[in-house]
Amino acid sequence: MGTRQYDETAYENSATAIALSRAQIRERAARLKALNATPYPVGTPYGAPDITELKVLGGRRIWLEYADGTAAEVDLMRDDLINTGLCFAPLREDDELFRQVYIRWDTIAWPGNIDIAPELLYEATLENSLLTAGLLAA
Repeated sequence: MGTRQYDETAYENSATAIALSRAQIRERAARLKALNATPYPVGTPYGAPDITELKVLGGRRIWLEYADGTAAEVDLMRDDLINTGLCFAPLREDDELFRQVYIRWDTIAWPGNIDIAPELLYEATLENSLLTAGLLAA
């Protein structure tokens, strides 16, 4: 019977990714609060409205449109959605896998059960749509 090895590096990487994600959530929420906007509609089942349109644009960029009319290009690397964390490494490295993105419930996903928290994805889309409209300073 084999023994299970404790991988301290993997633990530290995932703990760092969680800490970064929490900091990013707080930063985005503060920016949206300053605009008097809610980060996601109250009453949605998982924190984001349904995605009605998804297009892969190239690189790690996608176009998303939501049922509430929010729509924008999202660069998943620039917007800090897949550039940390071991689970996202295949998406950063494999163009073909990245292009296999699909809508699952209120978020996007890839084969291998890889997905992004719906509230983070929606907040990035909302923030980018406000930036594009000139309603939010970069």
